[in-house]
Amino acid sequence: MTWVWGILVAPLAAGTVFGAVAWGRRAWARERLYEGGGNGGSARPQRGLRRWLSRAGVRSPVAPLFFVVAMCASVLVAVLLTVGGLLPGWGRDLESGASLIPGPAGALFGSILVAGPWIMAFAVAAAPWLWVRARRRRRVTGVEADLPITLELLATLSEAGVGFDSAVERVLRSSDASRPLAEELQIFQRDLLAGARRTEALARLSHRVDVGALTGVTSALIQADQIGSGISEVLRTQSEDLRQFRRERALAKAEALEVKLVFPLVLCFLPGLFVAVVGPSFYQFVQLIDGIIRGSSG
Repeated sequence: MTWVWGILVAPLAAGTVFGAVAWGRRAWARERLYEGGGNGGSARPQRGLRRWLSRAGVRSPVAPLFFVVAMCASVLVAVLLTVGGLLPGWGRDLESGASLIPGPAGALFGSILVAGPWIMAFAVAAAPWLWVRARRRRRVTGVEADLPITLELLATLSEAGVGFDSAVERVLRSSDASRPLAEELQIFQRDLLAGARRTEALARLSHRVDVGALTGVTSALIQADQIGSGISEVLRTQSEDLRQFRRERALAKAEALEVKLVFPLVLCFLPGLFVAVVGPSFYQFVQLIDGIIRGSSG
């Protein structure tokens, strides 16, 4: 049966590898951006795949090549596990264990567990993509969490007469350098030290991070710098808007919680409550019927 699995899985694996390589080559030729590099803020062109990895904080020059190689290697590992019979054998063991459950529940759990090995194979094949995606989510969450307090500090320092660039430097001194927003502001400072204009450095910051909240802030700062308005007022307004947006989003999630709880409530809590409440009465009713039947037969 191993060769049968090989015939079924090999075309899928080959297509996945070919698609990953082709997608990487197409992404390499797409959209161009500019990023302040880690070597003093020099500008360099950035394309689709490199941009996607850069948004997740993976900015090595060979990151796209490593990503494509990792995707091909993970697909190959998934194919070897499947063709070698390890994952199908694991699925058969689960299915045989589920068959010990009496009644239709055993068949139901067995049919569900049959798909377990294929889900595991897909997870192994997509592990690099899932890792980059999770890293990007953590980065976006970190930027959105640190941005309001950072804007408030910058606004307070600007209102005290400190220049914007000096205020950014003071905020970075008191911040955790490992946080995503602090890393991006350090690159912003390198751009300024390399001779870039503030508007250009802010535009690079917006393109590099690609988070909606930060994009709005940088756009407002660029506009304020171009028309010559006060930066402190812009920072204070943007900070209040971000806090209001986060408050509204939290309220929306709280309102949607009741709807999301219906599914686990119906499937998990109500059946157990039904068994605990009605179970003893049903058992007594069965005993009563059994006693009546035995009495009538005797």
